[in-house]
Amino acid sequence: MKILILNPMLYTAENYPVPKVKSIKDCMICSLCMAFQSLGHTVTLIAAKDYQPEILEDYGFNIIFMKAGLKKIFPIAFPFLFQLPAYLKKEGKSFDLIISSEVFAAHSLFSVIFCKKNTLVWQELNAHNRMFHKIPSKIWYNIIGRLFFKNTLIIPRSEPAYHFIRQFCSAVSPIPVDHGVDLEKFTYQEKKEKQFIVASQLIKRKNIEYIIRQFSGFIQKCLNENYCLLIAGRGPEENYLKSLVRELNVESSVHFMGFLNHYELNKQISQSIAFLIATTKDLNMVSIPESIVSGTPILSNNVPALSSYITKNCLGICKDNWGINELKLMVEEQQKFSINCIQKRDELSSKNSAKEMIEIYQKCNKKYSQRASPQIE
Repeated sequence: MKILILNPMLYTAENYPVPKVKSIKDCMICSLCMAFQSLGHTVTLIAAKDYQPEILEDYGFNIIFMKAGLKKIFPIAFPFLFQLPAYLKKEGKSFDLIISSEVFAAHSLFSVIFCKKNTLVWQELNAHNRMFHKIPSKIWYNIIGRLFFKNTLIIPRSEPAYHFIRQFCSAVSPIPVDHGVDLEKFTYQEKKEKQFIVASQLIKRKNIEYIIRQFSGFIQKCLNENYCLLIAGRGPEENYLKSLVRELNVESSVHFMGFLNHYELNKQISQSIAFLIATTKDLNMVSIPESIVSGTPILSNNVPALSSYITKNCLGICKDNWGINELKLMVEEQQKFSINCIQKRDELSSKNSAKEMIEIYQKCNKKYSQRASPQIE
């Protein structure tokens, strides 16, 4: 198949200007594009020019960077690609399948206007966008969503996303498809060191302060054990978090690793007892499946969309306000959790995600030819 993927945001950025990176090969959507290519499909990715890396690379697929405009009106979470309508009008119907990220997105609206028959939307959001007190989001889903996305196949990325988007659109797959992980980059190991790990931007909503405080309490109760906490990532909270570590007198047990590439990050994750999360906002976190396929269970609150998946498959513990007792339990149950994680590797691969998406789309098309609305049962 000839596939077009519309995903303007390639990695997380809080505001304009988008911080530049040297490479985008490790980002989630590029891994998925490569997975489609490995299955024999021809892929083109369209992204916002703001995310163009410093060095252009050979991605193994075609990528087009388009300028995002009206940035004061359309914030970073809602990029507006000026060239996209003309491109879709001219080239859109030449693609067998167009995959567009999010119903609440200008690029998805353009796609269903010009190429409705070959568009599917990959839905991550499981609640209304908080921008401007949720008013634009509520208007969009209740009016634009119901009118323009009627009969357009929506594939959710999680169960919470399914229940949310099902309120507004009828052709929603009950089978969620997550981002997936490149298993060639993320290997696993069963032997663990006495370490926990956090890997994220060091920004307020990641709530790293909470993790440090809970870990500090944990090691005070384990005086004869030399556990450590690794913090991988960079961000504006770094100096504050380092001062907190000094204040709590845990400098010998908490190590700031800075930015780690996929190889280095995988090595540290795979050696850790658990991957720790206390985010106040994030939905689909790529780090969760990356940790699971590395054989490392998750200790998280219930904010991430995959929290129910983790609990259901016994891949760790998801509990709001988790603390010292949960950290101790992760140590005690580590082997059981780790075995369960390893068993999920193939299911969480990016190649499997690409394969599932194609199968759902083809099944939908078959049903659509038999009846008016492509609902999947």
